[in-house]
Amino acid sequence: METATATPPAEPPRRTLYELTGDALALSDLLETTEGEVTEEIDQWMTEHAAALCRKSDGIGFYIKEQEAVAKACKEEAARLTARAKSSENRIAGMKRVVDHAMVALGVEKLVGTIFTIARQKSGGVPKLTLLVPTDVLPAEYVDVTTPAPVVTPNQDRLRAWLATEGGGVVVREGGEIRVARLEDPTYTIRIR
Repeated sequence: METATATPPAEPPRRTLYELTGDALALSDLLETTEGEVTEEIDQWMTEHAAALCRKSDGIGFYIKEQEAVAKACKEEAARLTARAKSSENRIAGMKRVVDHAMVALGVEKLVGTIFTIARQKSGGVPKLTLLVPTDVLPAEYVDVTTPAPVVTPNQDRLRAWLATEGGGVVVREGGEIRVARLEDPTYTIRIR
């Protein structure tokens, strides 16, 4: 006994938006040549074209909505991960402050464990120099003057050397002594190896 199988009707071939736009423009041109008269062929073509354009617009609409949802989800996930990273960085900084205070209180520069060594190290570079007065109050030997337009800038190397001497960094003026600059205390960082 033979079994009858029903074959679904063939779906019209899918057309690109570019092809559908071309069809719409051709249809418009055809209507111009017939002076707006809609023949049976034109009517059938308009019906097929409208159905294909509706299918295409639904497909485009679904694609755009899906991509909007993906973009929104990605932005939300990025914000969540950024907040999580910031939280971890804050916990790291807090723990390093606690370790730094403990090491200062204990008077140690290193904590040696079986796996990690934690060291309190002075940040590199020269100490920060802070001017306490305008540059015109500084003695001439501690400034540099550039030309053609005279620009007076403090010579930081000479100022640092002067501050390192006994009584350095103090200018005597009428009315008393004026401290002109100071070296900031060095900063420390916690290193884990």
